[in-house]
Amino acid sequence: MDNSTYETTPTTVFSKFDLNASASLSDFVPKGLERTPIQCVKSIALSGWNPPPHHLRLRGDLMYLIVTTLEGETVQITSTATGFQVNKSTSNHFDPSPRQDAKAASDHSLIVLLEKVSPMFAINFKKLQEFITRHHMLEVMPVTSAQPAYPWAIQPSPHTFDPTRPSEAYLNYGTDSVDSLRDWNDELQSHRELPRGTLQERVMRDRFLNKINADFAEAAVRGAMDVVNGNVMPLNPLESEESHMYVYNNIFFSKGFDGRNTFEKLGGDDAAHVATGKDLEGVRTLNGVDVEGLYTLGTVVVDYKGIRVVAQSIVPGIFRQQEESSIVYGSVDNGPLVKSDEKFHETLGQAAKALHLAEHAVDNGEGKATNLWTSFDTKGLLGADGRRYLLDLYRLNPVDVEFLENDVAAKDGMPEYPHKLTLLRPELMLYFWEHKLRAWIQERALEIQNRAGEEKADRESSTTESREAVGGDVPENKAGEDDKTPNIEHDVNVLDFDLAFNVDAFTSVDTPTEAASAKAEQENTVREASKFLRENVIAVLVSFDLLGITCLSCFPNY
Repeated sequence: MDNSTYETTPTTVFSKFDLNASASLSDFVPKGLERTPIQCVKSIALSGWNPPPHHLRLRGDLMYLIVTTLEGETVQITSTATGFQVNKSTSNHFDPSPRQDAKAASDHSLIVLLEKVSPMFAINFKKLQEFITRHHMLEVMPVTSAQPAYPWAIQPSPHTFDPTRPSEAYLNYGTDSVDSLRDWNDELQSHRELPRGTLQERVMRDRFLNKINADFAEAAVRGAMDVVNGNVMPLNPLESEESHMYVYNNIFFSKGFDGRNTFEKLGGDDAAHVATGKDLEGVRTLNGVDVEGLYTLGTVVVDYKGIRVVAQSIVPGIFRQQEESSIVYGSVDNGPLVKSDEKFHETLGQAAKALHLAEHAVDNGEGKATNLWTSFDTKGLLGADGRRYLLDLYRLNPVDVEFLENDVAAKDGMPEYPHKLTLLRPELMLYFWEHKLRAWIQERALEIQNRAGEEKADRESSTTESREAVGGDVPENKAGEDDKTPNIEHDVNVLDFDLAFNVDAFTSVDTPTEAASAKAEQENTVREASKFLRENVIAVLVSFDLLGITCLSCFPNY
């Protein structure tokens, strides 16, 4: 077609949008969003007479509640094995026997009892049900159980009176004995060691794991808030604030700063901030592989008042032994000395196979080669309980070398990228691995077809020569005889495909001379993955986004 007569139709994708207009934060939250539910009582809390004395427990009393109704009346309620009843107690006098006046009430349901005591409760409780049914669950979820990640973008809720709220900030605070505290690490690891042979066992195991992880996350959030608010004394108060470490409620807390100059060459505090999120992602990834005999710490990352706090369960015996003696795999104290425990290496190999990690050699600091599956920075600890723990999992994926070489440095008036801890995402590594697997299968299938064609041609040529040698008396093959059609699914074994990634590629880790060629080949694989992201995945992802398609997995070629 002649280019002079070719006409283009302007796109209408962005015709309804003003790309130069500034965004308004007032539109960030929907206008109809309501987080404040309707109030049914002024307050409800445990009574000061709680818990019941032993002789009343034998009678069936479970606990005592104090409720202030919207009418302004304060009533004491006894919870028994058969239901709830209004008692005769006051703030100054204890009498758990049922009231005998006109407002005496009892019922098996606390809600029904409050409806009898307070007419305004009955009216507002019905309105509350309507309020909940017309809102999404996340709109009415209490803020105390789910702190918003960006509180400045959320409309503030009215601060209401709640006599039970102040006590939550002081739970387990100032206690001298740790006997009443939960051993989070032992609970987590014990639940992971539950049997998983049958479907029922796996369901029960996952149920227990979800419960303990939820409890640990809730305790970690509360502890992190107290750490930031200065309610917890650091273990090392004489060091700088960025280096402070804390132990609170049997949880180890540290702040997301580069207090020990571990990330000095990678961006300092900015790199340390990113490493905490990568570490959490690595813990989640390794837990997903679920290799028996390999353990990770319970880990929660909390951003509160502009400070990132990392909460972790405590490895048994970590504070009673030297760090150098407990580390049996990886770098010792971020120094040149590297260890590789044989049992640890064997167990970790099972996870490495599932995560497509390449075994690579590094200098152990004594001039000898040591093989690792994980990064030089990842540490394997042998706890006092005999379990093998893996820590510092922020380098579970290789470096995005194309971005590091082309986009990190300042250019064209743009500021320099804040850190050099630029790693390939696990989703990209999976896409690239599948992309190479499909290409490998196609190549093997083509080789098998070509080989089958050559064998068939050789058989036909041999038959023709034999027929000419005996005067044409050789019978022709019957249909299907010696005509073997290649079975691609049978002849191509996916297990023969070998593609793994060296997570220490393009890093400053010392490599032995005898492993230089292997590392160069592994670096080429990582660079190819980085180019695949830059030249294929990002371009296709942008195209899909313009079309309103966000599911990249719908397009298996990428």
